[in-house]
Amino acid sequence: MGITERIWKKKILNPMEGVDGLQRGQKSILFGNEMVYNSPEGFMELSDIAYAINATAYACITMKARAMAPVPWLMYKKDKNDDMEELIDHPMSLSIKRPNKYEGKVAFLHKMMGHLDLGGEAIIHMNASKGGELIEQTLLRPDRVTLTLNSEQTEIITYDYSCGGVVEHYKPAEIVHIKYFNPADDFRGLAPIAVAAKAIAQHNASKDYNIGLMMNGCRPTGVLKTADSLTDDQYDQLRKEVEQKYAGTANAGKPMILEGGLEFQQIALSPEDMGWSMQQIMAAREICIVEGVPPELCGDVESKTYNSIGESRKALYTEAVLPVLELIKDGYNTWMAQQKTFDGEYFDYNLDSIEVLHKDRRILWTYAINAYNAGLLTKNEARESLQYKAVEDGDEFCPLATGVTLDEEGKPIQNRLPKKPRTNEGRTSNPVTKKPRKKDELRGFN
Repeated sequence: MGITERIWKKKILNPMEGVDGLQRGQKSILFGNEMVYNSPEGFMELSDIAYAINATAYACITMKARAMAPVPWLMYKKDKNDDMEELIDHPMSLSIKRPNKYEGKVAFLHKMMGHLDLGGEAIIHMNASKGGELIEQTLLRPDRVTLTLNSEQTEIITYDYSCGGVVEHYKPAEIVHIKYFNPADDFRGLAPIAVAAKAIAQHNASKDYNIGLMMNGCRPTGVLKTADSLTDDQYDQLRKEVEQKYAGTANAGKPMILEGGLEFQQIALSPEDMGWSMQQIMAAREICIVEGVPPELCGDVESKTYNSIGESRKALYTEAVLPVLELIKDGYNTWMAQQKTFDGEYFDYNLDSIEVLHKDRRILWTYAINAYNAGLLTKNEARESLQYKAVEDGDEFCPLATGVTLDEEGKPIQNRLPKKPRTNEGRTSNPVTKKPRKKDELRGFN
């Protein structure tokens, strides 16, 4: 059974099967010293407290994945002149469009984004034929992968993937390893969501507090007082009646009927309680900052820093999506450089397809055209700035910029002096209406 079948087989969908240490549902002490999020074993815990139940973290990861998914990936090959030529229907280009038989491009890149943000790395198994032709690629969950290093702890010998009670050993030549920088580990990445773990815990606690307050009728805590002492049975009966008749959102606003000397005393909100909502907003902003997503795209209109939604989406690409695309590009190109079946091929994405960046692309086009027309750049230099390959006879400057005009056969001809423009000076009639000019018009007071 192949790796893809074992990953997707239903009987092994238990997310923590084969993983030692943490069990699904266990929570670390978020505000203490015990933090396991910076290790691969913390992948599922971060998934539980962040992606599964935190709206801001889910929105950030999903927004980045959706923005990244439509971007096309193309294969190029450099010739002797270092010019890039697109390779149509290259196996690598086709593989990213249909990575394996269970996933398409959108689902595959969405999962990759999740692995990067929740696990700090994306580990891709590149399954190739004996001849070296790429067949499919499959993402390996970071918490299921352990690394075997050499005796000097300086080089990866194998990637050991444990799933369904079976351990597969892959050589580095079979793996594309894309990871974020981790100052504490030379071989594993640091998850951005792990950096925001305390902000996420604070945000979740704020939500729980607000839910608890709402379930109590959106009122602060109060006490029932009586001058008489209550037996245990009376106490239990009173608490049960209060919970049944007055607790919860459905009972909000109902008047409380008290008897037997009972008196309700409301406890006012403390300054900490009143600032709880602001803490929730600040925690959400911190999550967005770590993820590189403008907070207004996640519904925080108070921290709006851009003039329009288009500017915000542009910032999403420039601050969050494009750096990830560059990281993915470097990962694939590093892997291809180690393969004998690739000779000068280069994997890259196409910026022209990103709609929100079209304005910047138009500015770049205008700059290149104007620089060529002004004689500052050659045709090939202008084409290179637009990521187009050079053409023959493209190393010359624009002939119009040097004062030379070409005829129909392409031969230079001498420019004619421009005719002197006609003016109204000395005219005694309007050139349009042919009527005699008035005295003020002759003086120039129009």
